Amino acid sequence: MKARVHIKEELLKKGVEQVCIERGLRLIDGCEINDETILITDEDLNAKRQIVIFNDIKRAFLSKAKIKLFRDVDISELNKAIDKAILSQGYIQHKIKSSFIEIDSLKIKMGELTPRESALVERIIAGMSNREIAKDLYLSEKTVKNNLTELYRKLHIKNRIELTKKCKIILTENI
Repeated sequence: MKARVHIKEELLKKGVEQVCIERGLRLIDGCEINDETILITDEDLNAKRQIVIFNDIKRAFLSKAKIKLFRDVDISELNKAIDKAILSQGYIQHKIKSSFIEIDSLKIKMGELTPRESALVERIIAGMSNREIAKDLYLSEKTVKNNLTELYRKLHIKNRIELTKKCKIILTENI
């Protein structure tokens, strides 16, 4: 079986190529790619036997790739992905699956927010400070802080940065 490794980051590329060589895969250049070639890449190119290695959860979440890995994948998980690619099956690294489950759980919890909590989320995503939110919603800054503490607890989120990241993934998922 043939493999093409098309990864921008040289160190990661060399490591993936070494795993392919150890498995007995013949490395080829881009001209020889066909449906029987395993393409291991950091770009979502929609090849039949493609393994996509992602840098961030948002790109992984939005991708339609059948086999998804994070760039910190270990050798055993890369080998599992190669096995699945040989069989033209799907595979998602455990770490990515966990993140997807977390995002789906957050989507459900977001649907259960009160109108005020939803208003807080909107303003946090817009980048407003507690003072600006308080002024905009005609509340005291202390009330905003208390409401945010309750919101973070309810959503199992640590801070506004985490909330913003996860909400942006949810909001862009249907685009």
